[in-house]
Amino acid sequence: MAMQAPRLDFLPPSPWARWWGHGVLALGLAACALVGLRYGQAADAQAKAHARLQPQPVAERSELPRALAAEIAAAQAVAATLAVPWDAWFRALESVSVPGVFLTALQPEGNSRRARVSGQAAELAQVLDYMAKLERTPGFRQVLLVDHAVQEDAVPRQLRFTLTAEWEAP
Repeated sequence: MAMQAPRLDFLPPSPWARWWGHGVLALGLAACALVGLRYGQAADAQAKAHARLQPQPVAERSELPRALAAEIAAAQAVAATLAVPWDAWFRALESVSVPGVFLTALQPEGNSRRARVSGQAAELAQVLDYMAKLERTPGFRQVLLVDHAVQEDAVPRQLRFTLTAEWEAP
């Protein structure tokens, strides 16, 4: 038995198939162009939204009325005062004790971390001892005697004093 040669069909495809392929290619390119256009529009919208969310420059903020600016400054000062860890400050102040020295008033200034301490003692030596111990306490520095006066009419005689001290977080 002899082998027969295969019959191969090398005829070109029909013209309709060629047009069909070109049409699908054109639709694909049109779809890609439409997606690119939509992407550009979405990127522009996102950039505009992001620009609206950015803080305004300082020049535009200066147009605030002076009363509103004063209220904002006062609110920021209160916030700074509340941000100071007062518990640690009071604990450090209470840890210092000298017999015969009694504190009568505390006046902290939150934004400068300076405190004014008023009290009474029998003698100036007790006040100076209290100042030295407060100066050695971690967190306190520049303890200064601002004012002192002897109360002659009090029995027993009392020395009123006022100190200032800077406070820093230990």
